[in-house]
Amino acid sequence: MNAWEILGIEPTSDKKTIKRAYAKLLKQYHPEENPEKFKQIQAAYQHCLHSDQEIESVSYEKNIESKQDIKTQPQECGALHHSIR
Repeated sequence: MNAWEILGIEPTSDKKTIKRAYAKLLKQYHPEENPEKFKQIQAAYQHCLHSDQEIESVSYEKNIESKQDIKTQPQECGALHHSIR
């Protein structure tokens, strides 16, 4: 079971959604009554809360790669421009 499944939500970068899911579970699994479940929920919460930073990092890396692909593509516009003259 992954962190999103533990919190009972779909992967999201919306911190309010993550916090709501966490708060809801805390009401069901009090740390004194269910210490192991509480630790699992807390770890899932931390993971999900910070996963948006990982998503941003991956998006940034993909963006950089796509810009490099654009730079390495042949320039067809220049050839077209010369044939119009």
